[in-house]
Amino acid sequence: RLKTAEADIVSLEPSAWTSLSLINGWSNVTGRQPAQYRLAGDEVQFRGTIQHTGPVSGDFEVVLVVPIAERRIDLNDSFPGTGTGTAPGMYFHVQTSGEVRVYNLPFGDPVKDTVGAISLTGIRYAVT
Repeated sequence: RLKTAEADIVSLEPSAWTSLSLINGWSNVTGRQPAQYRLAGDEVQFRGTIQHTGPVSGDFEVVLVVPIAERRIDLNDSFPGTGTGTAPGMYFHVQTSGEVRVYNLPFGDPVKDTVGAISLTGIRYAVT
């Protein structure tokens, strides 16, 4: 029984940070923390600062796709983000498919012009 308890305690230790693959013209901001995630117990945590230097024309843009093991299977989650450029009010929406989308505020407005830099730090959710 003691061995089981020790194994459970060890499993709560955060994993190492793993780099995220950005898509659709998104990239890490040079000189800033790159986009990464880790699993801490049952929680997925993100960090890093990303940017999109060209115009984004749709209502949202897919920034990355979360690996299968770190996807939320039953709920979509939204998280505020602060951007720079001509679209400072942003939020992230994590889909059950693993897509992480960025939307402009107010909701429904197209993501405008140059998004600039947005922090992923603070995005966290439980896997189950």
